[in-house]
Amino acid sequence: MDKPSLARSESTLPAPANHSITLIGQVANRTAADFLFTDYRQRRAQKTIRTQTAALLLWVQYLREVGAAGELVAEAEAWASAHFDDTEVTNLLEYAQSQQSSLPIIYGAHFCQYRPEAWQGVTWGLVEGFVKWLLNQGYSLASVNNRLSAIKVYARLAGRAGVIPPTDMALIREVRGYGQTEGKRVDEARPKVRLGHKGISHIVAEISAKEARRGAMPERDASRSCYDFTKFRLSTYSP
Repeated sequence: MDKPSLARSESTLPAPANHSITLIGQVANRTAADFLFTDYRQRRAQKTIRTQTAALLLWVQYLREVGAAGELVAEAEAWASAHFDDTEVTNLLEYAQSQQSSLPIIYGAHFCQYRPEAWQGVTWGLVEGFVKWLLNQGYSLASVNNRLSAIKVYARLAGRAGVIPPTDMALIREVRGYGQTEGKRVDEARPKVRLGHKGISHIVAEISAKEARRGAMPERDASRSCYDFTKFRLSTYSP
């Protein structure tokens, strides 16, 4: 009996059960996006994470003042009900009271630190407004720069996750803090304000430590004008 030719043998082999690389790539992107925030937190020291939590608390407070936090807070509350146990909620409530804030705002800060969807709709104008809001609140330029840096870190992660479009992300990257020389000019032009807002407390430190042990989730003078303008635009916007 004649042996089958090589060409004939290859043609009769069953086709591999492979999906298209496009489909697999999309699935891989979604999977990686879900793990981005967790992976970032696991790579950073707890002190860094706590400092960023404090910055995100201010971010959510700012969004509330300009009327842009409603949907974020609602989603954060739903997420927190599945993420925090009773002891953690009690500790977070105590921290919220010490900061004269509310528990939903605290939830919002943690939500921004854990989930990319918390950054849906964020634009460079909101981030720029946050910088001016911090100046108006009397924060030092070093504090303003540090808090801006934290916001841009999580915005960048959300951009990688596909939540913030590339064009918006490119503009957010262009939002700048203050250098030493220009910082002096800004300080000379603004009134001195004594802040009562406390630094990050041991309560948040305890919560962060628990989160680390648990591992992955179960898953805004000129500065005032810019801030007020943002509020005005949001209050008059109609889709």
